[in-house]
Amino acid sequence: MSDNPSQSNGSRLSLERLIEAARPGLGGELAKMLEEHRGMIEAEATVRLKRAVLDKEAELRQQSEADQVRVTAETTSRVTSEVTASLEAQFKEKLDGEIRRLTAEHTDKADQATAQWKQERSSLVGEANRWRVLSDYQHKLGDASSQLEILRRFLRTAIKFADGTAVYLNKEDGLALWKSEGEGAAFPKVVSTETIDPDWFFSKVVVRGKTIAAVAATGVADTDALTLMSDALKRAIENFGLRLRYLANPEALAPAPAPAPTDAPVSAPVPAPVDQVDPRQLARKLISEIKLSHEKQVLEGRVNSDLYKRLETEIEGARAEYRHQLTAPPEQDFFHEEIIKILADNVLSRLGSDYPGPA
Repeated sequence: MSDNPSQSNGSRLSLERLIEAARPGLGGELAKMLEEHRGMIEAEATVRLKRAVLDKEAELRQQSEADQVRVTAETTSRVTSEVTASLEAQFKEKLDGEIRRLTAEHTDKADQATAQWKQERSSLVGEANRWRVLSDYQHKLGDASSQLEILRRFLRTAIKFADGTAVYLNKEDGLALWKSEGEGAAFPKVVSTETIDPDWFFSKVVVRGKTIAAVAATGVADTDALTLMSDALKRAIENFGLRLRYLANPEALAPAPAPAPTDAPVSAPVPAPVDQVDPRQLARKLISEIKLSHEKQVLEGRVNSDLYKRLETEIEGARAEYRHQLTAPPEQDFFHEEIIKILADNVLSRLGSDYPGPA
């Protein structure tokens, strides 16, 4: 570059002249260049704008995907928790229901087993008590001091197997009611085989072919037990009668002595008399038993002069036994005499106005 100002100014002028001279030709070229340059700028701007838009979209897309992942994770966690809680609740409910069902099932089985065991135990205890009662009854019959006491012990035991029990004694007008047990049990005063209620338990006491009494029961709970008791009653009365016969005349039941050996022909045995019971001894034995068994009533009856009223059942029962033991009534009423002698201490008035006197 020249340091001379004049020269510089001259050069500037020369350039401007040249540009001015060249302006018409440069205008089109410059416009073309400007147009090209503007096109390039617009194209670059467009590229940059698109790139910027794409970058922003990519950035937004990345942010959206992250949000979606977060939302998905949160949703998954929430749904999983809800499903897990629901499944656990359903499982617990089902488990509790199954436990309740099994518990109820086993409880029912246990209750059934317990009930069955109690029933079997009750049955066994009842059966054991039944045989204990029957066994005690046999001993009581053997310890009885009179036939009337035997009958009383039958009544006291038989009532355990029925609602009502009764004993009938055989008299001239038929089987007459002697005593009965049980509330609400109505027994007729006189019965026979033809008039007896078919729903009753009824059994005659027959000793050596004679009917001396009969037993009856209503509302029977154990017919077999009453049958066993009735049979034992018959044997006890028969055994007691044999004992009385022996006490009245020991030789009557003693075994006959063996015959001495002899070469003489054996003759036919002489039959023993049919009636070998001493009537007086038998009457004394029967009345003495009443006195021993009822000492208090005897003393009170003597004081109040009503012996027969207090001991009517015992006296008439003994009288029936007295008649039964004898094949034929004696000419003398020993039974009446022994009543006055033993019970009334030889004072007839002590028997009271109810006493019927000699039979």
